[in-house]
Amino acid sequence: MFESNKDLIRRSMDEIWNHGDFALIDRVFAPGYVFRHPNFPEPLTGPDGYRRFVRAYRTAFPDLHLTINDLIAEGDVVVCRWTVTGTHSYELRTTSITAPPSHHQVVWSGITISTVRDGLILDDLMYSDTLGLRMQLGFFVMEPHEMPSRA
Repeated sequence: MFESNKDLIRRSMDEIWNHGDFALIDRVFAPGYVFRHPNFPEPLTGPDGYRRFVRAYRTAFPDLHLTINDLIAEGDVVVCRWTVTGTHSYELRTTSITAPPSHHQVVWSGITISTVRDGLILDDLMYSDTLGLRMQLGFFVMEPHEMPSRA
């Protein structure tokens, strides 16, 4: 189905995040799949856990678009640096964020480290700019005099 582990990650991120192809999740995620993020109290498990995670963001940001900036593979590990843009039009509810619609256009980025074996994604570890996203959603407001200097 996919030529390489990089191709699997590239196509799954594009088709699932940008096009909402939730059926692909069942074909490319292992039954024992585990998704970890440092902000989550517990890992998400199985294809259904990942589906709920993606659905929450695609619902809250109907115009969500994920761009892959870099994709690096070594053996079973694929590292993807990505940027997401979207308009926060509906409530966002995940294990780490609950936010009513702000109608703000946002941009945030992150890195996902995936383990792939035999054409299936076994696990993901995601690091993302959750603080930057929360600031753009209006959780925190910094006055200009509070901003860090760039000296």
